Amino acid sequence: RHASALNNLGTLTRDTAEAKMYYQRALQLHPQHNPALAKIDKILTRRVYSSSVSGMFITDQAVL
Repeated sequence: RHASALNNLGTLTRDTAEAKMYYQRALQLHPQHNPALAKIDKILTRRVYSSSVSGMFITDQAVL
């Protein structure tokens, strides 16, 4: 129940680092919370992709 609330807070924020924190907290409460898993996956996938494309920088960009 609270995992869903944290997931919603992550969805509402425009700050990627803050959103990631909310998704991580949701997953601490409910490790199989699918919406939080999907959204944190998008953040982390975007970081890896940005890092490999730039070759030097890892950027956090919201992809929600």
